[in-house]
Amino acid sequence: MKRIFVALALLGAVALAGQAQAADAPGYGLTIGGKVQADMGWQFLADNQLSNNSDGTISNFFATLNSESYLRAMFTSADKTTGAHIELGMSDGTNYENGSGDSADGPFGSENAVYLRYAYGWWNVGSCKLLVGQMDGRLGDSGAMQALGVDKSGKGGLAGFGFIGATRNPKVAWQMEVNENVSFEVAIGQAGAEIPSIADMDPALRDVSATNSYLPRLEAVVDFTFGEFTFGLGGGISYQSYKISDGSALPPASNSDFDDSTLSYVLWLPVEYTHGPFTVVLSLHYGQNVDTDWTGENTTEFDGSIPGRSINAIYGGQPGSLPHYNGTDIENTNQWGVGVDFNYALTEQLTLGVGGGVTHLANDAWDVPGGKDNYTRWAAYVALNYQITDNFSIQPEVGYYNYGDLVGQDLTGLDKDNAGDEWLAGVQFQFLF
Repeated sequence: MKRIFVALALLGAVALAGQAQAADAPGYGLTIGGKVQADMGWQFLADNQLSNNSDGTISNFFATLNSESYLRAMFTSADKTTGAHIELGMSDGTNYENGSGDSADGPFGSENAVYLRYAYGWWNVGSCKLLVGQMDGRLGDSGAMQALGVDKSGKGGLAGFGFIGATRNPKVAWQMEVNENVSFEVAIGQAGAEIPSIADMDPALRDVSATNSYLPRLEAVVDFTFGEFTFGLGGGISYQSYKISDGSALPPASNSDFDDSTLSYVLWLPVEYTHGPFTVVLSLHYGQNVDTDWTGENTTEFDGSIPGRSINAIYGGQPGSLPHYNGTDIENTNQWGVGVDFNYALTEQLTLGVGGGVTHLANDAWDVPGGKDNYTRWAAYVALNYQITDNFSIQPEVGYYNYGDLVGQDLTGLDKDNAGDEWLAGVQFQFLF
């Protein structure tokens, strides 16, 4: 709570300073705003998602301050060529490991109830724009209208279920509006920015390896707009290598160092069509080790009692799309996904959203006798957004999430060979100011 007051004080000081300078700089612009977004509802987990030995259901009522809430300050110079955007996110300090929601951690395992969302500056020159700092890139999308359960269960925009989420981390981006139909963005950032070290991806590598990330992550997206139809072509590539230290208990048993590398990449095709009150969004992607750099959803913590599985509830305890250590090799995770979302404006105040997606993952490191080395997770939702006033809306929503077949363990003798499923049902409240 103390951090929230400090953040409020800082933004208040920025606003007062901006007002003082505005008197001396005609045209200078400073906007202070924010959003309060809260979720309330029920979570229903299949018991075998956690223990793999029962067909029962665990039910939880939850009320969380969605971490998409924020305080925002935006600056624009008098000549409109330069600006800055600072945004502090807020949460109630809960997280979603095992769906407990009772930890003191904030979103994505952070201990901060106030955290940095955006802090970047921009410079316009002609039809081009330079952006530097922490921000979203064009590669990736928020996906669907689905929004319930971000802090309870890591669900938002169907990221990880057919859609990929836009990453938010430090980068340098160059954008250009070629003409009214074509624009593009090229960006560079730190490889593995979502996870600082690939040694953190696998428990076998912790404390015994060092990561080389001497090449920047590269992203490029081209957008095409023709009337009611918009589509894009995007791709990203990221390279890291690591060395297992001398004397490690891991193979090889000799004292010689062991080097290996990972190449992560994603190819992305988003399509959007709008006609009157109707909008349909389609997202397709294919890649390798996609979570390493592009989903923005991975906070993997490993449970050693279930080889290859994590206790993180985003994917129902299933491992994400990460490289894994296997003997003396690094096994990459291949992934493809398809997501679709339909929005229909019933009235000026009411919008119906229906959507879903499927993601398939495979990794040779998950292959064990009597087990499987791939799984498919999928989800579907329906929501109704009611814009009560210009600044207040509510969104009732129901979503279903299936986590596919278990991987990384012997399934012989198990009553069920799946990782369970999850329902989220409730209402999201949003106040915009």
